[in-house]
Amino acid sequence: MRSQLQPRHHASVSASDISVTLLDQINVKTVSDERGCSITGLAVTDTDRLAVADYYNHTITIIDVKQKTIVSELKMTSRPWDVTLLPDEELAVTLPHENSIQILSFSNGLSKVRQLTMNDACYRLAFIEGSMIVGMRGGKVKIVKSGNILKTLVFGEADDVRYITVCPKLRYIYASSGRSVTRFNMSGGAVRRFMPTFESLRTQDGLAVLKDGSILVCDVSNRSIHLISENMNFSRMIMKEKDDHMKPFCMALDYEKKKLYIGSGTRCNYLNVYSLK
Repeated sequence: MRSQLQPRHHASVSASDISVTLLDQINVKTVSDERGCSITGLAVTDTDRLAVADYYNHTITIIDVKQKTIVSELKMTSRPWDVTLLPDEELAVTLPHENSIQILSFSNGLSKVRQLTMNDACYRLAFIEGSMIVGMRGGKVKIVKSGNILKTLVFGEADDVRYITVCPKLRYIYASSGRSVTRFNMSGGAVRRFMPTFESLRTQDGLAVLKDGSILVCDVSNRSIHLISENMNFSRMIMKEKDDHMKPFCMALDYEKKKLYIGSGTRCNYLNVYSLK
């Protein structure tokens, strides 16, 4: 029997002793793919299973990372941007070209359940306290519950909010436009913002939060992973990709096994798997 994970978003690793080591690569290209893969979203679903959003090929796949096999594949009606885990063996997928969120079941292969219509393009999303947190076009973050928009958070920049993560333990929402990272509390207040220099961290793409509130962030333009401090005052590079094809764009943490999965937003047909210590 599969052991489904509940939606969780912080790993039991702290910034003081963090290190990453490349363990493996996993091919994610399917026989039906007509183009090279562009992996824009990842989510750990079950033990040893990962949901993958392939933007170029319009697909969501479930991959057995231990066996390195594709378990299930489902074609979307347009290009998916992100995927996140919901309770009850469901996934949420953003479809920015349709201004909508597609809810999928993975209990018996991937299947469509229902679709939520948003009022604008939606990109990255996360799940916390029974609600979806959705990054939107035009500098907005929306809190959505049971299909209803409960609250709209103002990011403070006109750029699209394309990267979202949450920390249930600290009850924070983290959002990025690619130029800065803002931390919100659950009431919607912006409590901290990190604006790096171009030389240190060029873009802030995929995000993940560690147990102490420090933030892992992809820098696709510099093929690297950085760590932003808990107080959001500084950052440091913790890993630089040596593979020219792998440009880190999104990430997912396996909290039980302390593994970090990295997907490339450019044409790259594999994921990189790292140990996180």
